[in-house]
Amino acid sequence: QHSALDDSRPSSSTSVLALEISLLAWNCCRVCTEMIQLLCAAGGPREYFRQFWNDLELTSAAFFFAGFGLRFTQGHDKCGSSDSDPWVDLVPSSCRFMFCYSVSLALLWARLLRVCSISRHFGPLLVLIGRMGHDIWRFAA
Repeated sequence: QHSALDDSRPSSSTSVLALEISLLAWNCCRVCTEMIQLLCAAGGPREYFRQFWNDLELTSAAFFFAGFGLRFTQGHDKCGSSDSDPWVDLVPSSCRFMFCYSVSLALLWARLLRVCSISRHFGPLLVLIGRMGHDIWRFAA
């Protein structure tokens, strides 16, 4: 199994990569933007949290910060090298930070797909992909 964090990680497991620092700064800016939207929402916090995409943004940021914290508190062995029972420990402790990073990235991709659906060039392609996904889902089910 391969990840960018494994290849570029220095010998010390507690050192922070330049990529992680830039992602941390970007996520801090995203959270600040969301907090400004929360404070300036016309209907107050209740109206802000009624919108699904606001919840998705905050959830994505929460997973990133959780992964960033787990990166320094969990073991740093290669993923999959845990000796524990895979049925008991679905995500080994050495992979939990990567799991959080992955969930954060998946939520960001969902947000990006929503933004691209408005585009004149990408919109029809996303509709085609969505219909294809529904067909595959019906076939698989």
